[in-house]
Amino acid sequence: PGEPLLSVTSEGISVGAAMLDARGTLGTTLEGPLETSQIQSAPNQPLRFESPSGELSLIGSSGVSIQAGPLGSVDITSAGDINLQAQNGDITLNAAQLTFSNLPIVEADSASTATDVFEVCACASGRLYLVSATLAEGCLNSNDVCGP
Repeated sequence: PGEPLLSVTSEGISVGAAMLDARGTLGTTLEGPLETSQIQSAPNQPLRFESPSGELSLIGSSGVSIQAGPLGSVDITSAGDINLQAQNGDITLNAAQLTFSNLPIVEADSASTATDVFEVCACASGRLYLVSATLAEGCLNSNDVCGP
């Protein structure tokens, strides 16, 4: 008694179970959009989204939220560029520590003393670079880093 678990019509297939577990030895493929209110992994298992030959889009008309629990982290890795763009707002980085690795350093002239203290500078393009805190000119746009 109750609603059917599986219904197949010319309009489509409907699964009415409380949970749908789809498994395939090479993964599970869905053609077209997937619409759901929640996706979660099995307990103590990672949740992975992959599109090996195309684009992966997460779209939410009211926003998209990615959160990690108190023991987790969020990693974003790309073989190409990673772009953060806020068309009508700000981008806020809120952390106890913010680390920029491999920023170019504008060398102080030979008369300046070497130091481990640097200023973070920005080109007009937004590119960041470091200058020695002892450099008298400070954050003047460097043609070496910013271009002409």
